[in-house]
Amino acid sequence: MSEDWDEFATHWEEDEQPRIFRDQAFSSLMAHGVLGADARTRARVLDFGCGTGLLSEKLSPLVKEIIAVDTSPEMLGRLKAKAIANVTALCADLDDPATRADAAWLGSLDLIVASSVCGFLPDYEKTVRTLSAALRPGGYFVQWDWLAADGDAEYGLPQARIENALHGAGLEDVTVRQVFSVTFDGEALPVLMGAGRAPSR
Repeated sequence: MSEDWDEFATHWEEDEQPRIFRDQAFSSLMAHGVLGADARTRARVLDFGCGTGLLSEKLSPLVKEIIAVDTSPEMLGRLKAKAIANVTALCADLDDPATRADAAWLGSLDLIVASSVCGFLPDYEKTVRTLSAALRPGGYFVQWDWLAADGDAEYGLPQARIENALHGAGLEDVTVRQVFSVTFDGEALPVLMGAGRAPSR
């Protein structure tokens, strides 16, 4: 899977569509109000499936630290070249127990974002459970994915599946709704945002 994304890395940011998706996702995240007033001095964020770091770039001025994780070395190479001071880029598979054992920051995350990632995962529900367990009490998980069209979930997810996965991961205050659409070849493709909060303990 990482090899597939490696092939896109060189020209990924030359296409305006990833930036449009990023800007719309960022706007919907800000509207959702998941970052507190003290985020710049305290918040630790995981950008899961970060690619070349487009969303990390937008978030970095607003939070203390971003851990940007992807399985594509080429995508991560593009992010590292940007040298964003508070962004740490890691090539890792968080579904691997050995990787999780070495990740001391798991369990202390205030926010996890996953932008156009979850629809491509081999076991979406399992990964959401893994990520949700890495949140501190009260932390948020937020994803953006294409709405699966006509039952075809190859590149997207149905709304009900997102809702079930977030509830199944033990998240509270779950919301799933269409927040924007992106036009490809003259067709407007809807994007869902799913969000949930880790229980306060």
